[in-house]
Amino acid sequence: MALSIPNSLVEATRRVEYNFRNFTTHYAILIFYIFFLSIFGNSSCMVILINVVFVCFLVYLNYQHPMVLFNCRDDIIDILAFLGAFTIWAMIFVFDICLNLWVSFWIASALAGLHALLWETEAPTTPAASDAAV
Repeated sequence: MALSIPNSLVEATRRVEYNFRNFTTHYAILIFYIFFLSIFGNSSCMVILINVVFVCFLVYLNYQHPMVLFNCRDDIIDILAFLGAFTIWAMIFVFDICLNLWVSFWIASALAGLHALLWETEAPTTPAASDAAV
């Protein structure tokens, strides 16, 4: 497994599909890391982001005892979605870092796409018709 340029469009498509399917978590971590670096100069925004990540971590660890918000029992996905939406709203509209996030998103997406294209994998191939007869 190494970096190499694909020989054809079919191979490039296969690599991108395979790598996006298998490295999704890594690409998400890359995107969030670049988001973090893009807001490094805004200290109040970083403090809020770190606190929200800490709360999400606590919600994840404390899932055995579900939270009750607004007199109804919420699922962990609902709570994390609310916290994520609130964080995005606060970061974009309150701290006015929309341009920073857009630029960092496109840079991270380009890096992830470039990795998916160039990372040569040993993707499983479909067996040939002669192998199926054996």
